[in-house]
Amino acid sequence: MDTSALLTQARSGITDSSLWDAMRNGRVVPLVSRVTYEEFREKLGDPRFGISPAARETILAEYLSHAEYTRDVPDSGDTKCRDEKDKPFVDLALAKEADAIVSADYDLLDCNGLWDVPVLNVTEFTQRFA
Repeated sequence: MDTSALLTQARSGITDSSLWDAMRNGRVVPLVSRVTYEEFREKLGDPRFGISPAARETILAEYLSHAEYTRDVPDSGDTKCRDEKDKPFVDLALAKEADAIVSADYDLLDCNGLWDVPVLNVTEFTQRFA
């Protein structure tokens, strides 16, 4: 799951969202690296989301409790992304042979079919996997 998918869920009430429910029930195991975690942590602190520091830490702790964490991820080589900030998510998905990349970011969604891992929006993902 890239940060955009998680933040989209945060806007609609992170505790009741389909992605979080699927994680809590063990139907989905998010892949997380040091870089992807740091991006999510930083974005959760954005004042636009109105998430208090205490709530942010609770969200992050729960997220990590359901995740498969890989500190460092090898560069996949020829991965081309329109937005260079998406590369760590693609590299992680390819390295860990993910079932899908879940995103709300059109830069990533438009790349569906370029890699062995499909890129799905939240609705497509929950219909397929959750």
